[in-house]
Amino acid sequence: MGPSSCLLFLAGSRGEDGCETKARQRNLMPLRSKWFSFGRLVACLVLVFAIVRFTSVILSEFPLATKGDFYMTLPGGYAETLNPTLWNSPDLLIPRMEVRQYFADAERDGARTYLYGPTQFLTLYPMVFLDSYAEIARVILVVYAGLILLACWVISKSFDFVSGGDAVSRRLLIYGSTLLFYPLLQALIQREFEVVILLALSLIYWSAINDKRFALGSLIAYITWFKFLPAVMFPYLIARRWWKAATAFIVMCLAIVGLSELLFGISLFFNRWYFEATATNQLTELASSVAFCRAWAPADSAGTFASIRWGLCGLQAQGFWIPLPFSYFVLGGLTAFFGGLGFWGFEQSSQVSLESERWRRVWETSLVIIIYSTFFRSHYYYLSALIIPLVALLVRATSGATIQKPRLALAVLAYALLGAFGLPISVISAVFEVDFWRFYLDHQLYLFGEILLLALVLREYVELSFQVTPSEDKSVPVTAGAH
Repeated sequence: MGPSSCLLFLAGSRGEDGCETKARQRNLMPLRSKWFSFGRLVACLVLVFAIVRFTSVILSEFPLATKGDFYMTLPGGYAETLNPTLWNSPDLLIPRMEVRQYFADAERDGARTYLYGPTQFLTLYPMVFLDSYAEIARVILVVYAGLILLACWVISKSFDFVSGGDAVSRRLLIYGSTLLFYPLLQALIQREFEVVILLALSLIYWSAINDKRFALGSLIAYITWFKFLPAVMFPYLIARRWWKAATAFIVMCLAIVGLSELLFGISLFFNRWYFEATATNQLTELASSVAFCRAWAPADSAGTFASIRWGLCGLQAQGFWIPLPFSYFVLGGLTAFFGGLGFWGFEQSSQVSLESERWRRVWETSLVIIIYSTFFRSHYYYLSALIIPLVALLVRATSGATIQKPRLALAVLAYALLGAFGLPISVISAVFEVDFWRFYLDHQLYLFGEILLLALVLREYVELSFQVTPSEDKSVPVTAGAH
């Protein structure tokens, strides 16, 4: 047996060197085929169920006008000036009053402002020239559904570097788990811009893994100018000494600001009220246990907040003894410690194998996504971004010659807790004769999923960082990309 044959057989079995004997190969191949067949069957069933559910969501929501924050964010208050026909359309009569009140609350310093950054308005700018909000809602539903499918494809391509496991099963599993993820379905139903952000994050993943630095920096700048929180990714570029990506970030920021100034006036996105209502108030609330949970209320009266902070406050309100905000900062400190430990472990090696370096980028970008999606104030549909690290865990657990059952079970559990168990809410509510959606949010089931996901990613990252070994034929510097 030649070396190439050995490599084909051993692809994906981590930690093994050289060829196994023909006898051992013959003994293992039936077992391997059995697992691959079973894996493909499971992946196919998940995908079929996901397609049926995804399609049913689109068909049921297509005739409807809008839900959620749609009226307030798409295409924004500037529709009143750019397209009076849209602004005065009959389907906007009552929502228009809500929008006017929204902006009246924001005009405390005498200037109209928008709650979100200019990225959303630049991206959705063409929608303002449609003459009905119902028409916009239908167009956005179809476009966003297409973007989700595109995100599935990009996420799948991001893991093409994985040499082990069954590639077909992996692709089926990625598509199925993404289309079935309930935070993403909720974002689609409500026409939330987080659908676009998911696609951008998928491209960020692909760019980081494949060393596309300019695209990486540009995409991070793009999502930063949506809600600004993704700016936490910029220090990551600096820490990795990816100067080309950092430069692209700055250039793209300047381009977004310049274009926004031409179309809307950049001052509409910044005023004293905005920063007082967001940055200043949130920092103040973190200072004491009373202010920390000041805004907490059951989900039926306070929307769908689902951050770690919100979940901790919810547990405390149910009678659990949780020292706040101390436990919140402890969790953040542990994240920083183990994240830093993993980073330090990689920095101790001058070179690592190309596949290990790519997995490193997977876990590092996953950590950044988890941090900005869960540690700050967020709605449940914000958790759409978490499907990417969840998929990474699923791929990792199934990428070897055999399935790593404990890791797969924990990844599936995290997925279930974050995705409202992956089943239609109405079905669960009917079976158990309870409003499962309120039960799920009021009992902070998502919180356990967030903490579990964070722990699993940190474990993978730290473990990998202390197991990396240089490769003789395929290796890259740890600080590769300093160019």
